[in-house]
Order: sequence, then C-alpha cells, then structure tokens
Amino acid sequence: MLDPKSFWKQFQSLIPTFLIIYPPVLLIFGSLALLTWRTRFDPWLLTADPLAVYRAPIYIGAISNLGILLWCASASICLFCFVLLRKNPVHRLPALFLLFSGLIISILMLDDFFQLHEKIYRDTLNIPEAFVVSVYGVLFLANLIAFRKVVLETNFLLLLLAFGFFGLSLFFDLIMVQNIHGKNYQEIYEEGAKLMGLVSWTAYFIRAALQITRPALVPGPGDNQPG
Repeated sequence: MLDPKSFWKQFQSLIPTFLIIYPPVLLIFGSLALLTWRTRFDPWLLTADPLAVYRAPIYIGAISNLGILLWCASASICLFCFVLLRKNPVHRLPALFLLFSGLIISILMLDDFFQLHEKIYRDTLNIPEAFVVSVYGVLFLANLIAFRKVVLETNFLLLLLAFGFFGLSLFFDLIMVQNIHGKNYQEIYEEGAKLMGLVSWTAYFIRAALQITRPALVPGPGDNQPG
C-alpha cells in the first residue's frame, strides 16, 4: 500500500532532479512553439525521425547510427563512473580522467551526430576539416598526457588500436581509393576502419572504467562490510 508520507518525502527528495531535467525540455519545446507561432516553420521537421521526413528505407545510415551509439556509450560510462568517484579523494585523479575523457568524447559524439566538422565548421565558418580534426586530436592527446599515470595502469593497447584505426580511416578519407570492377569501395574502407576504431575505443573505456571504479566500490578483505 502506498504511504502518502513516503510518497511526499520521495517527491521532496526529487525536487533538485526535477529542476535539472525538466526545464531544458520545457525550454526546447517552448522555443519551438514560439518559432512555430512567429514563422511558418513546421515543428515536425525537428520532432520527426529523419527516415520518416525523407521517407527513406530503415537501413539508411544504420552504420553511422551504430557509431553514434558507441560514442554515446563510452561517454556515458565515463561520466557515470566519474559521478561515482567524484567524492572519493583517493580516486580523485582517475575520476578526473574519466570526467575529461567523457566530456571530450561527448564533443566528438555531437560533432559526428550533427556533422559539425562539415556542415558548420567547414561549409559555414570556412574552417578546414583537417584543422578541426587536428584540434580534436591535440585535445585528447593532452588529456592522455595529463593523466598518463592512470592510462598506463589500464589496458591501453585497445586505445592504441583505436587511434590506429581512426588514422587508417582518415587515410582512406584523404585518398581516392581506386574503383574495383567499376564499384566504389572507399566508403567501406573508410567507415569500416572508423567502426573498428569506435569498437576498440568503447571497449577500452568500458574496461578502464570498470578497472578504476571496482576498487572504490567493492569492499576489500579488511574493509567493514554491511552485516
């Protein structure tokens, strides 16, 4: 039976969460309603699935969407594990590594999802794509150097493989792969290498996050355990 006092206590405890999660949604749809009212904009263009908008087959962009899911998975794992460790002074350095890694991965995810390096930076702001990719590379390299002690204690071979596959993907993006039997295989080479990199990348951060958080969450033999 639902206890009204328990329900009210739970509601009070969730007020900070409500104030975090609901206002952004209300702001988005409030702005959309204002835009629809003041212009001829059709809100369906933002709320509908792209496949429905263009009446495209369900397999269109499937591999690209899989890549976005992998970006999201690694970013979420890093940020969630940071939240678990943020108040533990013993694990401050690994927690910061997970935080900055999660933030950088989130930037990469948003760039890949909205094609910012092509549609915004290159086509609108006239910033070369190679420069944007270089900035991302330097940003993450700086993160690895700053937290090299943490990285060296993890299974970083997966991370090296990820960088190798990403580099191979860029290589195929920059060169024109010769057609074989009149068919273009460049997308297979480029996106295949990228997906291999993303799989390695996600596997690394899953394993690293588990390796970092497990000692902080699992009581050792000498720790006090609940009776």
